Amino acid sequence: MTDDDCSCKVGRVAEQYGLDDLDDELRRRYAAEASLRDLEALLNQRVLRKAIERTGEDVSVLLGSDRGVDALYGILREDEETEPGERARVKTRLEQADIDVDSVIEDWVSHATIRTHLTDCLSVDTGRGSSISPETAISTVEWSRSRSENVVRETVERLNNADMLDVTDPTVGVSIRITCEACGRSYTIQDLLDAGGCACNESPEPHDQ
Repeated sequence: MTDDDCSCKVGRVAEQYGLDDLDDELRRRYAAEASLRDLEALLNQRVLRKAIERTGEDVSVLLGSDRGVDALYGILREDEETEPGERARVKTRLEQADIDVDSVIEDWVSHATIRTHLTDCLSVDTGRGSSISPETAISTVEWSRSRSENVVRETVERLNNADMLDVTDPTVGVSIRITCEACGRSYTIQDLLDAGGCACNESPEPHDQ
């Protein structure tokens, strides 16, 4: 079955919420050894974020704090650290912002549903240990860099909107480098993979006798 043929709940939810890159992200995360429960949380948090974005609301405003979607997700799931009554208070705030909380929660998926989507729709073998390749590693690092860049950009925009900063058209750039603590050399992930490791680990040339 191809991605376009997917009619399972994950596929329907992805289409409903406009999560066009979801399948690539699920493959990448799973190959990078994310658990099925990690992927469950990833999808459900993206659904929640999209539902909030469609109203034009800000998560921190809805919560009355700087906690993000992951914290909001935990509250709605009533994780162990959720205080008594907090879920009801948060749900009321969301509903006042015209967010149909019950419908959003109904659209959430379980880790078992994620497994079915990976195996039946994406042809990913979930019966073996996750593996990683140089291509997957580079893709994962690039996704992380891009995501970090977006988070920083959104934070700067929020500071601007709150009149805590005055920056016109700020540009955010994030770079990721790996530093060898033994010698201090620094590499991009691509350069490090191309070299097969840090240069300080290379065997020294034998001295002429």
